Amino acid sequence: MSLLLDVIQNEDTLSEKQKKILIAIYNFSVPVSSRCIAKALGIKDRQNVHQTLLILLERNFIIREKIRVFLYSVNQDKMKEMVENYKQIKFYT
Repeated sequence: MSLLLDVIQNEDTLSEKQKKILIAIYNFSVPVSSRCIAKALGIKDRQNVHQTLLILLERNFIIREKIRVFLYSVNQDKMKEMVENYKQIKFYT
């Protein structure tokens, strides 16, 4: 498991659903649509995915671009920040 996946799993400010979706987006490694995310996670109701994506967008965990449809990817700057915070916490504990 990569360090970033470990960081996401241990992030206290994310709900379990947010963690699953963020990990799914990370695992695609290319910008991905909400439909692909829902399919990858076996979620039939894309509205649930959409609501969670909006929360992750609001909190700056992901970025969205429009190329005919909205595509989502992890916010690399936020991920670097999370990893640095995680390393600091691990260092002091």
